[in-house]
Amino acid sequence: MNPNSQRWKVQDAYKFCGDITRKAARNFYLAFLLLPREKREAIYAAYAFARRVDDIADGEATTTRKSRLLERCRQDVVAAATGSTEGWDPINVALSDAILRH
Repeated sequence: MNPNSQRWKVQDAYKFCGDITRKAARNFYLAFLLLPREKREAIYAAYAFARRVDDIADGEATTTRKSRLLERCRQDVVAAATGSTEGWDPINVALSDAILRH
């Protein structure tokens, strides 16, 4: 499923982030299982967002394109702190919830 093709519920967004963490960093995923659910989900959201930023920085896009994408990520973090997630992808939905909770 395309992550931008639906309106994401918070719990589904956290599951999406957990799946990213499990696939990209299984050792982190397993260690985080020991945390209480709310903390574990927040860590998965933070990891998925950091993975996105790292993938942009390490990607093959031009420097100009990378700068635009990273600026968008910065704007997303600022917007996430307000809880404004309309039309967002699951990583930003989960990140916003984690920021507002913790």
